[in-house]
Amino acid sequence: MYKLMLVEDEAIVRESMIHNIDWERYGFTMACACENGREALERIGSVLPDVVVTDICMPFVDGLELARHLQEHYPSIFVVILTGFSEFSYAQQAIKLRVHDFILKPVVPREFCAILEKLSADLDSRNSQRSSLRSLQSRAYQAETILRSALFRTILRTQPTADQVRRSAEEAGLQLSCAVYGAVFCQPQGRLEAATQSQHLQDAAQSVATRFPHCTAAVVEDVYPVLLVGGRTDEEVTSRCRDAATMLSDAVARLTGAPAATGIGSCCTGPGSLHRTFREAHHALGYAFTQPQRLLVDHLCRAAERSVTEADPLPSTQPLRQALADGNGDEVERRMQALFDELRHRKLHRDGCLPLLERLRFALTDLIPADGVSAAPLLSPTDQWLTLDQAQQELSQLAAFLLRLARTSEDDDPARLCVERAMGLIQQNYHDSAFSLTELLSLLNVSKSYFSSAFKARTGQTFTEYLTAVRMEKAKLLLTTSNLRTQEIADRIGFTDPHYFSVAFKRTVGKTPREYREEGR
Repeated sequence: MYKLMLVEDEAIVRESMIHNIDWERYGFTMACACENGREALERIGSVLPDVVVTDICMPFVDGLELARHLQEHYPSIFVVILTGFSEFSYAQQAIKLRVHDFILKPVVPREFCAILEKLSADLDSRNSQRSSLRSLQSRAYQAETILRSALFRTILRTQPTADQVRRSAEEAGLQLSCAVYGAVFCQPQGRLEAATQSQHLQDAAQSVATRFPHCTAAVVEDVYPVLLVGGRTDEEVTSRCRDAATMLSDAVARLTGAPAATGIGSCCTGPGSLHRTFREAHHALGYAFTQPQRLLVDHLCRAAERSVTEADPLPSTQPLRQALADGNGDEVERRMQALFDELRHRKLHRDGCLPLLERLRFALTDLIPADGVSAAPLLSPTDQWLTLDQAQQELSQLAAFLLRLARTSEDDDPARLCVERAMGLIQQNYHDSAFSLTELLSLLNVSKSYFSSAFKARTGQTFTEYLTAVRMEKAKLLLTTSNLRTQEIADRIGFTDPHYFSVAFKRTVGKTPREYREEGR
């Protein structure tokens, strides 16, 4: 239904029109009726009608003055003038005000209803055109957004020429006319629904871009909201980048409910060098792994990292492993905290932390007995850790699990202790091709019959079956986390013959090592 406002100073005419016309039949509701133009002006802002039907001659504010006000402030409202023959000169003035229609007094219901039908049809037509225009604009915006995202990804991942960048930018509706540019990348730490993540991040980035001149927003790889900021000088662009980065960090943090880091690249000149500022801004995000800062300027972070890492190598994980082996909970906690504090102190880039964390992860998972795997905490893939805090939390949970397991084992029966120790020795010696049941029995100082019975009862496997299973699990891990050749993997897990390893792997896993590696990547 469309809303209609009636403005008529003659009470009889006004009441007659209100009660004698079936407004809803023609698609209208009587939003309000006013006695004069002044009252109409007072109420127009709150009512916001689609149509105003007004008399011309009225006290205080006449119909022409009302029409003039509507044309200036509410041009989308249709105005219909009620006029008598003696007021035709006024009607001529109304034409200049683009009045939609005229009705001669006295008002004939049939003629007035015909005008209502025409008004309703005209409003329908206008709204349909507006809807079509909005749809076209929306599709155009979506197309430009997709093209800009593709352009930004190309700049980040390749090194396009200046002409290639200009052509792609023009296709995306961008004019790269500034003397200087800088890039801002954002990395959300909170999670969004995958289906709508890119659009939400685009909206957040666009809300920031509109607040700066020569600023363009896009989302790269559905993950990184990116701003390309232009200006006349390095100083101007640097200042804008910092301000925009702060706003973008805040906007994404509000969206995801978690902190968001932003990386800033150094200024560049010309489209041909945009890849440099893009890569620097993207690289800077890696420092958010160890540094809880919102703004990360790449060249400053690199300098800080070098100043504390060139002197000495990364810390060893061996003291932590020894504390776990000893079952010393306080020492485990202290060693774990010291290791992660050292990484934070060094202000390392994420790429510098991951190798150490991968070694630590491997060392801890290596201590999980076979019958404890199902109960062990589930760790996220190493490359999905967004912050050092997340890595520390997950690895600390695993260390605590290992300690609880060790304490439980201490109070268990001799047979269980024997089996647990045997599994630990197998975990420690599986890589030794000469490791045998005879050597294990010697280390355990038990008879073959006692061990075989206890081991089979608690694991459901013989020594050989269990050793083979452990070696196969280690092989699967190396196949998916390293580039070692099959021969090298066989050697690392205790097989002297690569061919026999491949046969055993196929028999156990159901796939060749090569097939398993290809499926896992």
